[in-house]
Amino acid sequence: MDIVAISESLRPVTDWIAKNWPILAIAISCYLLFRWSRGFWVRVGQAIEKLAFSNWQLALLASTGIVLSLASGWTTWDGMRNFTNEPLLSLMITFGIQGVMLIVAWLIGESFASGMNVNRNVSSDRGGLTLEWVAGALLGIFVVAACIIALSKTGSLLLSQEQVIFGLVAAAIIALIAILQGDLLSPYLRSTKIIIRNAVLWVMFLSCMATSVFFSFDSLFSTIFPQQERVRAAQLRAQNQVAGIVSDIGQTTATRRLEQAEALFTSEGWLTYQAELDELAGKAQGAQQAIEDYFVKKMEERRSEIAEQQERQASAKAQQAGLQGKLIQLNEEISRLQAQRPEAATAVAQQRQVVLEVERRLDEQRAKVLAEEKGVEGTGKVGRGSQWRIERANEAKIRAELQVANQRLDSPRKRVLSIDKRISAIKAELSLIEGQLAQLKGEAQTAGQRIRATQLTTGLDEEAMKVDPARVLPAFERAKVAFRQEPTTARLNTLQQQCTQLLGAMLATPSTKQSVRSIDCDPKAASEAAAGVFALNQGMTTFAANCASGENLEKQGSTDALFGFARKCLADSGLPSTDTDELRTKINLAELNRDDKAHRFVVTWNAFNDGNRLAYLALAIAIAIDALVFMSGLFGANAIRSPLQDVPRQQPRSAQQLESVMEAALQPHPYEAAHAVIEAMHPIAAESGYTQEILLGQNNTHNRAAVAKVLNAGATIGAVTRDEYDPSRYLIRPELFEFLSIVARRHYESDKDHRRLAELKRLLTVALQPHVGDHAEVVLHNMHPINTRGDLTSEVFLNEVAPEEARIVKRTLNAGSVLAYVVPDERPDQRGRFYVHKDLYRTLCIVAAANPTTGTWLEERPQLGGAGHPRSANLTPPQKQVDASRTQLLADKSDLSHDSPSPDPGNVSRARHDRGIADTDHQPDAYRAYFEGQFLTAVGFDEPEHIRHRLAADGVKSAAMDAWKALKHRGLDNPRLDHLVDEFRQKPGEALSREYSNLRSEIGGDRALLDVLDSVDTGIHENLPVLLLFPELGLISYLLYQLEEAVAEDPRANLEEEDLLTRLRAVDNIIRQVDLGDATAWLQIKDTLAGQDDPNRGSSSRRTGDNSGGV
Repeated sequence: MDIVAISESLRPVTDWIAKNWPILAIAISCYLLFRWSRGFWVRVGQAIEKLAFSNWQLALLASTGIVLSLASGWTTWDGMRNFTNEPLLSLMITFGIQGVMLIVAWLIGESFASGMNVNRNVSSDRGGLTLEWVAGALLGIFVVAACIIALSKTGSLLLSQEQVIFGLVAAAIIALIAILQGDLLSPYLRSTKIIIRNAVLWVMFLSCMATSVFFSFDSLFSTIFPQQERVRAAQLRAQNQVAGIVSDIGQTTATRRLEQAEALFTSEGWLTYQAELDELAGKAQGAQQAIEDYFVKKMEERRSEIAEQQERQASAKAQQAGLQGKLIQLNEEISRLQAQRPEAATAVAQQRQVVLEVERRLDEQRAKVLAEEKGVEGTGKVGRGSQWRIERANEAKIRAELQVANQRLDSPRKRVLSIDKRISAIKAELSLIEGQLAQLKGEAQTAGQRIRATQLTTGLDEEAMKVDPARVLPAFERAKVAFRQEPTTARLNTLQQQCTQLLGAMLATPSTKQSVRSIDCDPKAASEAAAGVFALNQGMTTFAANCASGENLEKQGSTDALFGFARKCLADSGLPSTDTDELRTKINLAELNRDDKAHRFVVTWNAFNDGNRLAYLALAIAIAIDALVFMSGLFGANAIRSPLQDVPRQQPRSAQQLESVMEAALQPHPYEAAHAVIEAMHPIAAESGYTQEILLGQNNTHNRAAVAKVLNAGATIGAVTRDEYDPSRYLIRPELFEFLSIVARRHYESDKDHRRLAELKRLLTVALQPHVGDHAEVVLHNMHPINTRGDLTSEVFLNEVAPEEARIVKRTLNAGSVLAYVVPDERPDQRGRFYVHKDLYRTLCIVAAANPTTGTWLEERPQLGGAGHPRSANLTPPQKQVDASRTQLLADKSDLSHDSPSPDPGNVSRARHDRGIADTDHQPDAYRAYFEGQFLTAVGFDEPEHIRHRLAADGVKSAAMDAWKALKHRGLDNPRLDHLVDEFRQKPGEALSREYSNLRSEIGGDRALLDVLDSVDTGIHENLPVLLLFPELGLISYLLYQLEEAVAEDPRANLEEEDLLTRLRAVDNIIRQVDLGDATAWLQIKDTLAGQDDPNRGSSSRRTGDNSGGV
């Protein structure tokens, strides 16, 4: 074995373990924890299963609450994890929050369920005013009074008569409604009291809910508002914020400019410069003429200079125009020549190909001439013979063709050369013209520059030429005013120029020269004082050009570009540092809160500030989930709300506390105790809320102590009270009856044994008729205790039972065997020995205790086949003989098992002789009666003769078959019923087959008896559906038991199945009450099964069956 190869093959596994060992450790820990706590999970599963099948509404609400809590917990954990960056810490906090929310919601629901009936008035009489009605009336009056006061506030201080009447009538109506409908307001008043009383629970729940909603909202909003949306929202928000910041920058700059302008005109530098200007203006007032002469002279010089330069400029432009025309002509000619050249070049190329072809032919011909001369080719003779001369002539001809071809080539070649030469000449001329044009443009531009220089030198522009020189001083004054209105650099320069012009004119004038020599037009200190204003002016200009327009903002393609644009606008604004710091902080704050880079909580807050509907949707979902958790807890607590909580009481008690008191009284057998109390109740007219009564003094059954325990427990919770006038009479509230019914049903459905015992008790009661108590004592007397074999505690030896008691014991054992409470001993030597289940013995004891003995059952016992039999005198001797033989055979087969081995065929003749039946073919009726009796006994009938006479009655067989068809027709719509009927029918069919085999073995090869046997077997099988309906076989009881059990296990049973059960119960009741030897009874059964009769309505046509009669 290569250890190295194995280790190398395992390297991926070891690498994965080394990389993921935390996950592997957690998985192993979880598995070990699950194995260690497996018993706990098994108990949890059992509790869940029990809850799901006992109270599915509560199970659904509990599962809903847990699932919703998990959903809310997931989003809470996700949001908290983003906040703490600690998944485990977030998980622990989330678990605590969700656990507290779920438990507190449940406790709040219990507080409502247990507190709504505390101190409630028991009386339902509306004749008196209760505190709740009075409170409702006062509330209504208060509302009306508030409305009247509001009306008075809107109008005059004094109420009008109509307002007073309206207020009084409305108050009276609302007070009356509150009094008559106090029950509408009282629940809200009690709810308010409960909320105040349990304020701590509400504070806990709302605190946990607020925390859960906050973090759940963050998680949900992050999901429905992904990164792409955040980037887009960040850009949109940045556009809005930057637009606002840019607007603030413009407004701040304008404000600071106004402030700087005001400061400028109060500064010392401006005041000094203004004094210079005012002095100049004052001295210029007396030198108007001198100034005018100066301006006229300057204007003449300017005009002369400008006219000279304009002449030069016009000459240059005229020459440019001529050259431009010639340039156009040359360009057109060169274009035409360039278009002609390809055609000429093509002709040259074609002719050159012709020349080359002729030259090739000439070369070949020269080779032929030389070859003929040398004798290599042609004639093969050396010398210049006739052939050589012919070839020589051909050569001369080809040389002539070559000369012609070259001559033809010269013409297109010369054309191409002439075109190329002309194109070259035109290009040279174009270059010369372009140089001249450039020179003329330079001269024109120089003239224009000199014109502008002249204008600048003289300080006069076109507008100044239009101004009268006499108005120079007013222009100077206007420049001063304009600068004060808007102190800009341009206007200061204009003011300086106006001052310089005026000062120059006065300095040029001899009369004013000395007076203005000390005046200086240079602003100097004024410029320094106006530096702040000029900076803001420059900033505003730059801001207006680069920032103020909305197009500049739209050009920024990203959020970073937008904030960079805002910073650039702030830098260009020229604002002082204080304002710059404030606005820059605003920009930084906006950039810190941008959605694409900020924390998720900041994104959430921004969404609310922006009015983002997704944020409100996420918040609504988070609140809705936690609200559903609260409602599931609230409704879950209400789902386990006990009817006992509706009992008026003085102290608030939970459903668990109230039910614990009652369930303790129902122990140790809750179902039996609850059922006993319900049976002891009698309905009465409602008395102060009590609707049932129990007459404890008249209850002499074995359940009296259990009933008394329940009454004592009910009295402690206010559900039972004692009649003042009859001490043995106890009044019961309907809530206690409802609770006991629920307990009985819950235990009945949760334990199959209760259903089986109830069915067993019903079957035993039917089997022990008509003297239930006496017959129960007879059966109990024939039971013998044995060592416990599982649940089998007694045994019955049917062979040892007295003949008069055998029928009773056998019917009881048959009833018990239907539900498998009786087990026969399968050993061959123990035939007739049956083991009895302990529940059968206990049920018999209960039936015996509930039905006292009469001691008259022996006198009323029917006599079978004797003198008292109604039709014994009509029997023929062979029939009596067969009946006696059948009786002897039944005594031989005294056990309930029909699987006894067939008799020995060799002893058939002896058996016939022993039974007194002649071995001849002359008594078919006797054998027919014998065979019918054997078949009926095999099926399960104790009195075959009675069954034969029942079938022989007029119309019974046909009517009973119609009833069977009605039952089978029911099975067409109910597969379960059809399956049960077929299943039940299968066992009698198998018993008939076994008995047929036994009888066939008995009679051996007697052909006549075989024919009789086959005829009887055919008749029995034809009448088997009718026989199955007889109560002795218990088909109806079997169907009732199986269907009731199926309906109890399947809560989705529909109305049709309920109707079927009702009709089967009615049929079972009819079968036990009427004479089945009457065809009318079977018609009634058929109508009940077919749905043509009301199964719950008693029929006057039912007649009590005479079960004491036989054949």
